[in-house]
Amino acid sequence: MGKITEWESDYKGKTYAFSHEKVKGSHILKINGEPTIIKNTMRSVWLGLDEPFTFEGKKARLAMENNAPNVVVDGTFLKSGKPYVEMPGWLLVFFVLLFPLVILGGGAGGICMVIGALVCQKISRMNKAGMVRVALCAAVTLCAWLVWAISARITAA
Repeated sequence: MGKITEWESDYKGKTYAFSHEKVKGSHILKINGEPTIIKNTMRSVWLGLDEPFTFEGKKARLAMENNAPNVVVDGTFLKSGKPYVEMPGWLLVFFVLLFPLVILGGGAGGICMVIGALVCQKISRMNKAGMVRVALCAAVTLCAWLVWAISARITAA
């Protein structure tokens, strides 16, 4: 069994008790004690937890906010009240562009790849225009490659 995270959130004047547990490729989300099993899709495996389900007859999402599970309804995280920005599919392009750093660069390349991917993932969910987020992720990817190239040159010298 996985770690259980519990919290309470208000929605339309009513308080709901939530608990979340990750179990073998699925998530058990209990809302006021009633379990809902949410299967992980490949998108969540690659981009982080962000799966749809139904809450109070509405489309909702189980997503991560600040490294903790949260429920999104009407485009808003219930715990914090902050706006939800869906993780875009184009983020995979940057992951693919960063991945060769691991193969080519050993430890330094792996570090550059992981940091670049995490920063791009964070940028992709910023509440900014899509093209701004794409440009920032392109800059981060370029910087990751440059840092790796410089470190490779220093180590080779």
